[in-house]
Amino acid sequence: MTNLSIDVWTINFWIKENAISFDDNQITEIFNLNPPGGSIFMLKDADNLFKVMYVVLWKWRVDLEYDVSNLAKDKRHMITVIWNIKDSLALSIDWIEVKKEKTNFK
Repeated sequence: MTNLSIDVWTINFWIKENAISFDDNQITEIFNLNPPGGSIFMLKDADNLFKVMYVVLWKWRVDLEYDVSNLAKDKRHMITVIWNIKDSLALSIDWIEVKKEKTNFK
């Protein structure tokens, strides 16, 4: 990825069938991006939650959690994460926004 911005960006990707067991109580890293000035990280944790952490260095951090234990592992899923330093951090699964957290930073 070129010109990745910590201020505002959208990332979307497919999780293929049987690539992740969403209810196995295991930790699985999804992505870890480090644009200048911060980072955005996503994993499925041992509680079967997708966790997205959005960090702007020396300023703040916003966390988002969403239970994925009922997602079918034998089905492909489109994942979208949108972040905006002045607005929110949002997670969509299969084109439906499932969770949104305010960034509360301007």
